[in-house]
This record gives sequence, structure tokens and C-alpha cells, in this order.
Amino acid sequence: MLVDEEGHITGFLDWESAGWYLEFWEFTTALRFVPKDFWWYEFLMKAGVERYLEESECERALTSLTVDSYSW
Repeated sequence: MLVDEEGHITGFLDWESAGWYLEFWEFTTALRFVPKDFWWYEFLMKAGVERYLEESECERALTSLTVDSYSW
């Protein structure tokens, strides 16, 4: 929680996903669960995601290998 000098709440910080990520992380994360026939996929391609398609495929492979490791 952020507060000013008078103790008033001015904002909140959510550190849940905070960290240092590689350059392509934002792009590959945006592509992670998007079908190719969805408008968002086309938008991302125009935004420059095509530069990171190989990295995206690697992340998909890692996710498919580890998806069950998050359940108890």
C-alpha cells in the first residue's frame, strides 16, 4: 500500500508477478493461450510478436511439460 505524508492511501502495488523477465516474456505470455483464429492473435502479430515465435513455442512446450506440477 502506498501512502502520502498525511497517511492517505494513494495506491497499491501488486508484486505477485514482479521480477526480471527476458525481452520476449511479455509477447510470449500474451500468446500463451490465444487461438490463431482469435482477433487478439492478429493484433499481437502486427505488434511484433512474430519476432518471438520460436521462444513462444519453447514456452508452450515447457508449459505442457509442467502443467500438472502446479496441482497438489
